[in-house]
Amino acid sequence: MSPETRKTLEDAGYAYESNGFCEGCDEPVEFWYDSTGLRTPISILQIVESDGSKKERSINHFAICRAARRIRNDLRKRSKKD
Repeated sequence: MSPETRKTLEDAGYAYESNGFCEGCDEPVEFWYDSTGLRTPISILQIVESDGSKKERSINHFAICRAARRIRNDLRKRSKKD
């Protein structure tokens, strides 16, 4: 599970790299490196609270990506070839 905001991502040792799009579902993502150096796609969700205020929440994109299973399988196949 990823930290919930950009600030808590940074506090947890994540480093922002760039904006981009998921190669499987074409949704926008931010690419961050976690504390171990793993490049991680993060989705930034806009949450509307019951009082109408808005809040951002970050989540590992693979938790919500409809193409996550295919992408993971493709990555496994690529790593076995190397």
